[in-house]
Parts: sequence; structure tokens; C-alpha cells
Amino acid sequence: MIGIAALLLTASCAAPAMPALPTTPTGPRLQLALLLPTTGELATFGRMAQNGILLAVDRWNDQGGLNNQFLTWRTYDTGCDFEQAQAAARQALTDGAQFIIGPLCSEAAVGAATVAEADQILLISPTASHPRLTVNAQDRLRTTVFRGSYGLTWQGQASARFVHETLKKDRAALLHQATDSYALALVEAFSDQFQTGGGQIVSKQTFDSATTDFTALLTATVESGAEVLYLPGDFDLANRVGRRLQELGLASRLVLLGSDAWDSSRLDRAALSGAYFPVHYLRQNPAQPASQAWAERYKAAYAVDPTPLAALSYQAADLLFEAAHRANSLEPASVAASLGSSQFETLAGPLTFDAQHNPLVPIPFVQVTPDQLAYVATISWK
Repeated sequence: MIGIAALLLTASCAAPAMPALPTTPTGPRLQLALLLPTTGELATFGRMAQNGILLAVDRWNDQGGLNNQFLTWRTYDTGCDFEQAQAAARQALTDGAQFIIGPLCSEAAVGAATVAEADQILLISPTASHPRLTVNAQDRLRTTVFRGSYGLTWQGQASARFVHETLKKDRAALLHQATDSYALALVEAFSDQFQTGGGQIVSKQTFDSATTDFTALLTATVESGAEVLYLPGDFDLANRVGRRLQELGLASRLVLLGSDAWDSSRLDRAALSGAYFPVHYLRQNPAQPASQAWAERYKAAYAVDPTPLAALSYQAADLLFEAAHRANSLEPASVAASLGSSQFETLAGPLTFDAQHNPLVPIPFVQVTPDQLAYVATISWK
């Protein structure tokens, strides 16, 4: 859940966006269900995701619709609640929805996925990271359920390759909260890939949620001879570690590498200057010029710059529509087969899905400077 929390924090810093003018359908209609938070403190994030989705809807409707049917939509409130999302998904099916986009949070997305699996309706979540979204408790694939953002395994592998291929380092340390499933998944994937590539993990340390002083942990990390410290966690953890390294005079002796959960406007760039982390969307991405053109189109529609949450939501919707178009079908099984077997061009670059319906997509890495997040390199799937 940390990954989506960071995306939501990033999204909350943008000014409220006005929705684009809707397209009026004149022919057969295809109904979409958008399962998003619409009330309470998460409503802002739901609007950001909806803006991204509707930009994709309007693009396809402007081209004549999807398979000769105009796209219409209805939003159902899910929050981040498993049972609320289940109920919303069931109501959407009763109302005649043919596809589901969302929910955002993992708890809600897994709840909705159980309904999509049982009724064999296609669901794609823009941001949920939990493995049980696409694979059920019996370890069987949910054949009509997909995630739109890269998974934790690929992120961890790409981070290890970034250390090898870009930073040219071969001695790494690991530091993470012991009970955080998000961090555990990233550390496992990073460690396996790093050692497979010939690197050495020289230090493995954990802490609990009550830890406030990282002095002993960081001193031991430096003394281990590590060149890089992999620190998967949220921006608050990154800020505390970065500040403590500076206070100890150790910042110059260790390169920090974070995770997508660092992507927040509340990241202390001064304390973390020189550190690196992966992102889901980067407007100024030299490896993918299409991201800049899309950002300009988004700003023309909503008068604000897009957030990663809006970009991922647009991408999830566009993947769904493109797969249906290629299949020349609106049957969930046919569209799912098209999604699972095709390569798509996205804002991040070429995307394919693995056997568990996780997207394999290039991951851009940025370096923190006091003024900005500067693009460094893109790690592509091989």
C-alpha cells in the first residue's frame, strides 16, 4: 500500500482540476464502471484518477467510439475498503457495466477483483500493487483481472539492474521495516537480481515501526563497506534516513536508492540530494517523448499539470480500449486475451503483461537534487 499512498500524496499537491466537457454519444453505448474514492479525504485522488480516465474516454469517442460503440461511464465510491469495493462492483454489474477501471487502493482492488473473477468481467486497476489482485488465494490467475502499474517484483529487479548497469556498483546494503510487506517484496526481488548479476549484499538490517534513531543501523551499514543502501519505504522514512546521514557526516560515503513510494512533493530534496529512485511517470522523459505531448494535452483539458496518478489512470483505460479494439470484441475473455498477449505503446514506453497480468514496462529512474528530480536512466525489460 505504500506505493499508492505515495502516488496519492503526489496527486494531492496539484490544484483541483475541472472535468473536461463530456462527449455526447449518438449511437450504441458501452458502459464503463469507474471504481474510485469519491467522498472523504480520498475524494481528491479519485477526481485525479477520473480525469486521466476521461481523457482516454474522450480520445476514443472523438475517434468514433470503441468498436462502433460510444463510451459512457459511471463512478462508484469505493474508498480503500474491501467490502465497499465488492458491493460497488456488484452494483456496477447490476447496472450493466461491461468493464471496470479501478479501484486505486490494494484493499479495495482485491475486493472488486473477487467479483470480477466470479462474474468474468474485465477489471484493470491503475495503481493497486498487492499480488492478490491478479492471483487469488488458491494461487490461480484471475483471468480477467489486470494491474496497470508495474509490480513490486519488476521494480525490485529493475532497481538492482540500475545499480549494476548505471551506477556501476557491486556492494549493496538493505534496510527496511521488518513487517512491511511492500518493502519485503522489493528487498527480495532486489536481492535475488543483484546477486544473480554478480553483486554482493554486504549488510541486511531491519527495524520496527517504533524506531526513531537510525544511528546504529546507518553506522553499521557504512562500516560494512556497502556502496549503495537500498531503502524501500515511504518519503517520511527517506527523509529521516537522509537527514540522519547528514548529521552523522556519512552522506558522502553511501549512495541511497529508494522506491516508488519516495515520489512525493514532501520528499526532503536537500537531505536526499544525490539519491535515486524509480518513478511511474515523468513528464520530461528523454526516453519517451510521448509523455511530454500527453502532458500538454492533459493540461489543455484540465488547466493543471498531470500527476502520476492521472497518468497511470489514463494509461490503464487506454490499454483496455486498445486491447478491445485489437480483439474487435467487447467480450471480457477476448479482451483479456488481447491484453495478455499483445505489446502496447504507453506513456512509459512499450508494455507487455507477464503470466500474472503484471505489466512489464520501462522504468525511469531519477536523481534527487535540491531543485528537481532529474532523469538519469531507463531500465527496460529484457
